[in-house]
Amino acid sequence: MRPCFFTLSLGFFLLHPLSTEFSQTASLPIHSSSVELSPAPQETDLKAREKKVLQILSNFKTGLRPDKKRELATFINEESHRYGFDPELVMAVISTESSFYNWSMSPKGAVGLMQIIPTTGKALAETNNIVWHEKDPLLDPFINIKLGIHYLWELYLRFGDLPVALTAYNYGPTAVARWLHSGEEIPVKYAEKVIKRYEEFLGLNAEERAEPEEESSSDITRL
Repeated sequence: MRPCFFTLSLGFFLLHPLSTEFSQTASLPIHSSSVELSPAPQETDLKAREKKVLQILSNFKTGLRPDKKRELATFINEESHRYGFDPELVMAVISTESSFYNWSMSPKGAVGLMQIIPTTGKALAETNNIVWHEKDPLLDPFINIKLGIHYLWELYLRFGDLPVALTAYNYGPTAVARWLHSGEEIPVKYAEKVIKRYEEFLGLNAEERAEPEEESSSDITRL
């Protein structure tokens, strides 16, 4: 793959081949002059991040019970760090995709918090050794988040650049690969929107309190 530049409002991002030694726990370099990922978090930082994730979830109508949101906040935090992502980045993707509403379904058939197409979800489930149940498995927020984070990680490995990976998450990797190969301009609005929200979430004060959401009768059991 020949290097090329992808321009966003945050600066220039260098697209380059990734090393085959890239590990699932390594920090992801965002090739930007203004956005950088932090070093491996300490336990106190993990707890603070978890609290922030719960705070964000509590500010939106998720359709989930408060106890389920607490479990989900822990899960998002752990899964994000397992793949080398800041949880605020994952929250930014969820915010952009579904506005945190667990029962979201798009006209194109995307489902759940991270708006995953069922055919893509089924392939990701196989990769992650998850049994695919025919009845709306993507409406299980834990399955949806696990597969969505894994998918974003796969796209980052493929394209080597976070904004391009985000664009592929939205438009599909086939379209992005075609645009790169032909030298066409890549759409930037989706990636810009996610990164803007990522920065906003990074700046949130985890000590701020939000009113808890009332329990919802529409919930599914964590696997």
